[in-house]
Amino acid sequence: MNYLLRIGDGLETAVKISIDENIMEELIEINNTMISKSTNLDDFIEEVYPNISNIKIDSSYAIERTILTAKNDDVDLINNKVLNKINGQEFVYYSADDIVVSSDKFQSSAHNILPGEYLNSITLSGIPPHKLVLKEGAVVMLMRNLNPSLGLCNGTRLICKSFAPHLIEAEIITGVHCHERVFIPMISFIPSDTQLPFEFKRRQFPIRPAFAMTINKAQGQTMKFVGIFLPQPVFSHGQLYVALSRVSSESKICIMIEGEKYKRSNKTFTKNIVYNEIFN
Repeated sequence: MNYLLRIGDGLETAVKISIDENIMEELIEINNTMISKSTNLDDFIEEVYPNISNIKIDSSYAIERTILTAKNDDVDLINNKVLNKINGQEFVYYSADDIVVSSDKFQSSAHNILPGEYLNSITLSGIPPHKLVLKEGAVVMLMRNLNPSLGLCNGTRLICKSFAPHLIEAEIITGVHCHERVFIPMISFIPSDTQLPFEFKRRQFPIRPAFAMTINKAQGQTMKFVGIFLPQPVFSHGQLYVALSRVSSESKICIMIEGEKYKRSNKTFTKNIVYNEIFN
């Protein structure tokens, strides 16, 4: 616990280590008790999710565990690998993508000249993918507030139970509505904060796979076992503390840090970013 508090306060002793030629970084040592013995990502997934192939038979343990990582690309990679390990039929849902037509001359012309394949390839933060692949027993996260009074809030985790063309039945696995069955409909997303020169609309289920999630998205959630995958170090204030503090004990954490440059003499190091001026 003291170790965790020192990380949160930025007081854990940092040492300067040569990462690459002429590049020195201040890194902290990670306790060996938390370091995963896995040598590749597939083994690490099995360490966090034992017997994952039979999750739909006994899915209760998925409520209590997750894999955290810093970047969305790594989240997508892990979720795809986990889904491939689960036995059962795949259910694939494709979004309907379009441009919101307005009086703007460019938007009107873009609606006619931009191919659907280009719209389908657009990936933006906060909206689901064009191709959504799911299986019975898959853990997903809700991406919009659908009905807070029923527990359907942005960030709610659920387990998929059954599938229909325009509806998904799921079981809530977080919060006061845990274990309640709900139905998730398709909705339209119109992201406002984009660099696109036109207004984009995607109609899709407001969920994405959530066997893994970003560290930032895990804030406020409590688990019994957490895997932390760090192919690169954390990059913003307090991220490492947030990841480590999702559980109550060091024995419930396993961390996989890729790259020999972060390992020295059986010790493993990583970056801890804390802006101490925030506490003043």
